[in-house]
Amino acid sequence: MRKQTVWRYLKSTAMAERNSMSISIAELREAVARILDAVETKFGAVVDLAADHYWVLDPVESVDLTRQPRIMTGQLSEDIEETRGVLTREDDEIYAWHDLAHLVGIFVRLSALDSPSATDRGTHRS
Repeated sequence: MRKQTVWRYLKSTAMAERNSMSISIAELREAVARILDAVETKFGAVVDLAADHYWVLDPVESVDLTRQPRIMTGQLSEDIEETRGVLTREDDEIYAWHDLAHLVGIFVRLSALDSPSATDRGTHRS
């Protein structure tokens, strides 16, 4: 680990110990970067998601275990378009609730492509 990363990790770990359901943005940023590096190593710099529509739960409903969430559909082509749009928008045009939902769709597909169960179904790409 790099010295700066270790310091951030130790500082964020101390804060997280106060609340085990908390995570720092620095930890998330580092984890996402490492995971995307691994995805790039395995699949290359450009990944063919090889699908378009998928099942999705409303983010608010997905964490409310007191009732059954609605099952909806998402669309990777829209997720890609919206994610690329983030790169050209002004800072005040970034809506985390909306933009994170599109990233989740892409991340779920990347997870599915790398999943051991994808190999069992013949859909694994390497």
